[in-house]
Amino acid sequence: MLYQDALNASASAVTIYMALAIDQPAMFNPELANSLNTHSLHLYDVGQVTEALKIIQKAVAIYRTLAADLPAKYDSDLANSLHNLSLRLTNVGQVAEALKVIQEAVIMYKALAADLPAKYNRKLANLLNSLSLSLYDVGQVTEALDNVQEAVAIYKALAADSPTKYNPMLANSLHTLSHRLSDVGQVTEALENIQEAVAIYRALAADLPARYNPRLANLLNSLSLTAELPPRFNPRLANSLHTLALCLSDVGQVTEALEIIQEAVAIYRALAADLPDRYNPRLANSLNSLSHSLSDVGQVTEALEIIQEAVAINRALAADLTVRFNPRIANLLKTLSLRLYDIGQVTEALEVIQEAVAIYRALAADLPAKFNSELANTLHTLALRLSDVGQLTEALETIQEAVALYRALAADLPARFNSSFSSSLKTLSLCLSCVGQVAQALESEAEAMNIRRAITAD
Repeated sequence: MLYQDALNASASAVTIYMALAIDQPAMFNPELANSLNTHSLHLYDVGQVTEALKIIQKAVAIYRTLAADLPAKYDSDLANSLHNLSLRLTNVGQVAEALKVIQEAVIMYKALAADLPAKYNRKLANLLNSLSLSLYDVGQVTEALDNVQEAVAIYKALAADSPTKYNPMLANSLHTLSHRLSDVGQVTEALENIQEAVAIYRALAADLPARYNPRLANLLNSLSLTAELPPRFNPRLANSLHTLALCLSDVGQVTEALEIIQEAVAIYRALAADLPDRYNPRLANSLNSLSHSLSDVGQVTEALEIIQEAVAINRALAADLTVRFNPRIANLLKTLSLRLYDIGQVTEALEVIQEAVAIYRALAADLPAKFNSELANTLHTLALRLSDVGQLTEALETIQEAVALYRALAADLPARFNSSFSSSLKTLSLCLSCVGQVAQALESEAEAMNIRRAITAD
């Protein structure tokens, strides 16, 4: 209800300012643009991403007009609304358009920061962080790394002068930097950066006893490392711990990864006990990673139980916000299918992955640019499970569909999708062999090898 109430209020504000701006545009267009921006955010909060995109586009159009007449006054507002537009474009899978928009916003903020660095460097760093994410979305991983490194450098300088104010932002950018370092294979450096982020959040929490929440502390009493954390930094610490666990797993420290993700889950459990609407999605996400970590250390039964809990949480969320949480359910169902397969429940694993495919088909039908990659990945898994139960013809048809999707994706973004494309071709070769199509199987294997050679060469 909280999200819906906020949405209703922002919709009323838009209606009022729209009427006022008709008669007095010079006076009320700035307020209208601001209210549209806020309304777009609230639409996103309730899962209405397409409507949120339309609304922020209207806000950007108004700010463009305002900034054309008074750039000194409105350029920053235009850049901020462009930032939000980029996020909404990403939400609907228009990643190339999102990149262009965030690049425009960054250019504007670089100009603003050149004149007034003290005023605009913080926001510039934030936009550079977002630009890094957009570059990653289109497969430009090296450029993504460069931009987040620039953001980290700005935040380090800001935090050196005002650590209390800027250390949280520095930790967040270090978090993103860790992901980008991992993307380019620098797993040791990725681990070092997320460890630095975690250390910052621990220090922040220790330095803010005034924010101490007695009820939350009681819930966290069993966690010696987090018993004194104020509520402001618990979510951020949990988030950075989550990434730390992933980085530890990447460097083979699976036992340490398990310990860290268990700590993150415990924090999210405490947060979700007080604010379930806000933190249950993050709890489910951390449970998903915990399931993977438990599987990595051979605790397959426990891994299954944990992912079942995560699926149950997101099914409940989807009852209220189906559009927003269906992608999360589909992702968790993929993990659940793997865990069922791990304990030999192949038929059940097949049923679950079929449900995930059905969800991704529906999502991809509306937003192919956003969900075709997930559909391809899930079809690949479905083909393996169909093969496991002897449905060889169905497995072949399914992997052929996955290969077709990956072929199109890799044609547009080879750096991002060639690896998955090659893997799907390998599976296609195996499926073709199983039905006696040996010549075609050899062709698919050869194509897969050529792609892998190209990846290695790059």
